[in-house]
Amino acid sequence: MEEVTIPRLLIRPVLRIDLDTISSLEKLCFKDPYPSYFISQLAEANPETFLVAIIDDALVGYAVVDRWSGHNHLISIAVHPDRRGKGIGTGLMAALQQELEKGRPFRLEVRKSNLPALEFYRRHGFHKTGVVEGYYSDGEDAILMEKTRDLRQVTKVFRAQSDWTRPKYRNCIFEWLRDCVSSITFSPESQDCSDYQTGYQCSE
Repeated sequence: MEEVTIPRLLIRPVLRIDLDTISSLEKLCFKDPYPSYFISQLAEANPETFLVAIIDDALVGYAVVDRWSGHNHLISIAVHPDRRGKGIGTGLMAALQQELEKGRPFRLEVRKSNLPALEFYRRHGFHKTGVVEGYYSDGEDAILMEKTRDLRQVTKVFRAQSDWTRPKYRNCIFEWLRDCVSSITFSPESQDCSDYQTGYQCSE
């Protein structure tokens, strides 16, 4: 049998040497990328919540949260198009939430037409809270979304899952209820807990 090597994903805080690559990734992923000077300002202001994803020494994704008055705000999350669908975005989101204060709302905005991103955020516990018409420079509306770390929301999510009483789910439920935090919500399609491991390294 041929040996198969699974690339290991490392998630770490941003370094100054990453900024040029991040700017290039912004231009590759978004129609209205942030300018390089703004990315530099975000990195300086958010050393603990500006994270990058590395595979085989190559930067393949990043995410940054800014602490605003009253809530944490996801400024941007991006994964290289050739690396999508491999758990990198999930790893970034999980690592970010480990750095955020418990109990503060977590908010973001996303293009109304960006259906994959909307589904990604829903899977990770965000819900729609409003719409801002003409938010983007080309006139497209933005969907406002929020995730609140509330015990009632956690239990509501678990109760909605048909298999929540299975032991392997139950163990995860007890752990999350104990901390009163939901880092990532369960997807009904998933059959084990391995997709929901958090930490600075994962092999998704």
